[in-house]
Amino acid sequence: MSITDPLARLESLIAQAEAKFGPRQPVALTAVGFARVGNPITLFSKQEHGAVILMVAVGEALLTDEPTLQYQLAHEAVHCLAHNFKITRLEEGVATLFGLDHAPAGEEDRLDFVRKQYLADVRSLLKASPDAIRVLRGKSPKFQDIEPADIEALGAAPDLANRLCAPG
Repeated sequence: MSITDPLARLESLIAQAEAKFGPRQPVALTAVGFARVGNPITLFSKQEHGAVILMVAVGEALLTDEPTLQYQLAHEAVHCLAHNFKITRLEEGVATLFGLDHAPAGEEDRLDFVRKQYLADVRSLLKASPDAIRVLRGKSPKFQDIEPADIEALGAAPDLANRLCAPG
């Protein structure tokens, strides 16, 4: 599939992420930009009138690397669900998992060691409780507000719960 309109594709991916992981907080998605950034970023900005706007910036190199762009837009869609300013291993692992769900085969092999660890931890949580992310976000929409006790209540071991709540 060719991504001719990255903003429309991101909006579609956000809707899919909401269906899978629960609704997003109100925010106006304004742009997907291609910039000279090392790692793609999701930026939230609170305006004077209280509205929150969002922009996703991905690397210029992705203009010609459609499989990675597809993965990255899906990954960033998870970050668009809530205005998190402290990214946890849980959020990063869920974003990685969702990105891989929308990437061609083989994309997982390109992940760095740290992302593979986050992904393994999220998969362990989902093995214990397949609806865990939706349940957790139903209680605390922001990943950063989810506590280890919330994860343990779903049947996860304390060490896994603590790892998932650690900064990512």
